[in-house]
Amino acid sequence: MDFYTVWLIIPSIFGVACTAYQFQTGEFITLWSFGFSVLMSFWVTLFQERWKRKQNELRLQWGILLADPKDDDQIQPQFKGNECFSMLNHKVNLKEISNEGLLYRVLNVFIIIAFISISLYSFFTVKENMGSLAGVVNGMIIGAVNWIYRKVTVALIIKENHKLQELFTQAISLRLFFFQFVNANIGIFSTIYQTQNL
Repeated sequence: MDFYTVWLIIPSIFGVACTAYQFQTGEFITLWSFGFSVLMSFWVTLFQERWKRKQNELRLQWGILLADPKDDDQIQPQFKGNECFSMLNHKVNLKEISNEGLLYRVLNVFIIIAFISISLYSFFTVKENMGSLAGVVNGMIIGAVNWIYRKVTVALIIKENHKLQELFTQAISLRLFFFQFVNANIGIFSTIYQTQNL
């Protein structure tokens, strides 16, 4: 915690200065805001690299530098694979079955495209036909489509047969975030597009 707190000093100083300037001038979107954003992007990169170095230093001090972090990876309970004996660790491991999950990965891409198309169609149809209730109806449609998409995509990702729990979690997180981001922000994207065309 010490390491993180010390590294927070730099952005906190610039953040306080930027906020004070914004309140003094009354303008909240300024060149200082942009400069602070650029500073934060560099700060995050530097902080992450220094943290990796600090982690390695601590692992060396604690005598666990040679421990393989992949040993901690958990194999998914749903993973289907062929058993084989490993001469490296003298254990029975599960080996992935060819490219069984590739079909489901491709199918998942088409599912994402289909659900985004459904979301776009429903958004524009409701916007044209519902008038003042369009926002409420679109909110309900967004919630329903998100729920259906979650059920379908989780079932397909299980069929993709990810070996490690981490890969399974990453696949679900990435696909759900992408779809929900697009689905929830269709209104904002369409408003931006329409205002640019005026």
